[in-house]
Amino acid sequence: TVTVLPVDVGFGEQTVSVPVGSKKNVPVFGGTGYYTVTSADAATADISLGTGTAIIMGLAPGTTTVTIQDSGMDTAVMTVTVILAAPDLNLSVSGNTVSLDWSPVAKADGYVLYYAPPDANGDPDTGKINQVTLGNITALDVDLGSGDSFFVAVQAVSSQFPKSSSVLSNVEAVNVP
Repeated sequence: TVTVLPVDVGFGEQTVSVPVGSKKNVPVFGGTGYYTVTSADAATADISLGTGTAIIMGLAPGTTTVTIQDSGMDTAVMTVTVILAAPDLNLSVSGNTVSLDWSPVAKADGYVLYYAPPDANGDPDTGKINQVTLGNITALDVDLGSGDSFFVAVQAVSSQFPKSSSVLSNVEAVNVP
């Protein structure tokens, strides 16, 4: 005789981050019958069901919980943090002047510039990363010395939603001739 016990309904991840305006698919498993899903804050994240997945759409920065319930009233909860979109960084060098500009990010009220010198292999030296808080500017010109070399990236931040900072922008290499 074989007895098959039901598996409780659950999400493949307990916590997820998704950028504003992006979707993330999270596996759903177990449970019985039909499912319903809800977001505690529908203004932060929308949730729908696909085949074997919960589809989370980031709507606004913040954190919410998403609940799935099966027809047997078994539930599972996942924490969703909606983060700011990453800026797109552009860089140009003219003489000793390095010009940086990046796309404004909706809901961001500030930006942080990260920079690091190259290591012996020519990659960013992750042990020497520095940062500068830039406020709400989206462009910067800096005069550097001949031969200076750095890697730079920008992150969007929000004082209203401190846990919703973006991932880093594209990383660009600065080489002053």
